[in-house]
Amino acid sequence: MMKRDYDLIRAILLEFQQCPVPARGDTLALNPGNFEKEFPGLEGETLIDHIDQLTALKFLKVEPLYGDLNVLKMTWDGYDFLGASKVESVWKKAKQVAETFSLEIFTQILYEAAKSHASKQIAAAC
Repeated sequence: MMKRDYDLIRAILLEFQQCPVPARGDTLALNPGNFEKEFPGLEGETLIDHIDQLTALKFLKVEPLYGDLNVLKMTWDGYDFLGASKVESVWKKAKQVAETFSLEIFTQILYEAAKSHASKQIAAAC
């Protein structure tokens, strides 16, 4: 059974966000080499499993091509997740609380933690 790695999930979305937007019909090939520095020894099957999870939640649209998974685009839901994960303290707390939950539940916990953090920041600025 694959161990879910929320840091890898965030890294996949960050990798996609940092690449230039592909032209219509172009794709972005992701492979374990893209993540070697942060995740040494990452296997292709683990990467594919995590991309499958992101696809199931409609964070990414992908298609298999020549052994790689080629990302067609990151969806609004993917950008929302990435935005909610940008504050490191919020990210760490959400991971700590939701360690054993599904990615779908983790996403909801992360969104709530990000909303709470934003509300506190806004209240402090007023």
